[in-house]
Amino acid sequence: MLQKLSIQNFKGWKDTDNIRMAPITLFFGTNSSGKSSIGQFLMMLKQTVESSDRKAVLYPGDKNSAVHLGSFQKMIFNRNTEEKISFSYEWNLEKELKFRDALSEKKYVVSQIAFDGKIAMQKDSESKIFVENLHYGLKNDDIVDVNIGMERKAGKKEEYEINCEHYLLRRNQGRVWYPGSPVRFYGFPDEVIAYYQNAQFVQSLNLEHEKLFRSVFYLGPLRTKTDRLHFWTDTAPESVGYSGENTVSAMLAARGRRISFGYKKVTRPLEQVIAECLKNMGLIEEFKVKLIECPLQKMEIVMMNFRSI
Repeated sequence: MLQKLSIQNFKGWKDTDNIRMAPITLFFGTNSSGKSSIGQFLMMLKQTVESSDRKAVLYPGDKNSAVHLGSFQKMIFNRNTEEKISFSYEWNLEKELKFRDALSEKKYVVSQIAFDGKIAMQKDSESKIFVENLHYGLKNDDIVDVNIGMERKAGKKEEYEINCEHYLLRRNQGRVWYPGSPVRFYGFPDEVIAYYQNAQFVQSLNLEHEKLFRSVFYLGPLRTKTDRLHFWTDTAPESVGYSGENTVSAMLAARGRRISFGYKKVTRPLEQVIAECLKNMGLIEEFKVKLIECPLQKMEIVMMNFRSI
């Protein structure tokens, strides 16, 4: 889960400063004050991580994406392409990452990862964007054990060097070329593993980054029209969808789940929790889910019975 976030030179933000993130984080402000831009930035990173193009530094989206931000010039603060988009965030791992230095045999345990990156535009006719640098801080109990990153060499095109602290990387004999360009905005290329004898763990960092953004979902400000009848094909969607269109399917897929609101507190069925929350918000008096038909191919028609106050 994200713990901290900071963004510089993105849309209306010159600098957000450090934003402390929590399980539920609310942003308040006037219209056009930049609240939506923070969520849009995270969704753009998610879209980039999930893009099939490993060379795409940032994927701003298209008409079918959660966000569609346009060109780099439209994203950069004051549309000044001399500036660079910088960002950093920190997250806790669901499961500790463990790896061993193949040379020293020293073992490492990582429970938190801090990441920062900087994206710029080339000053030439192609106007391509590139990763100027990226950096990982590997932590355990808030203590940094390893710092590792990639930085583009000054005056050179597509040449990067690896910077590492508190972990001695040893180059393979005969390797005199530089590692390749980063994968998207965050990833170490395969050449890094071939270049060094003991850099296999960077693959795990790429994977942890992808896991992080797989846990980020977007729910837009507009909802689909509520239907009385819902068709369910026994599927389990990964989210409720951009407009809440998968809400009923998500609830039905999770009917066997029981929810607890704290340590040693009694667990309750998901349907009961949903009903209580809606009643406490003053939205319903009664909540029922009924199976009214079950033809072949496991197609179910579910009736949601809402009686408004």
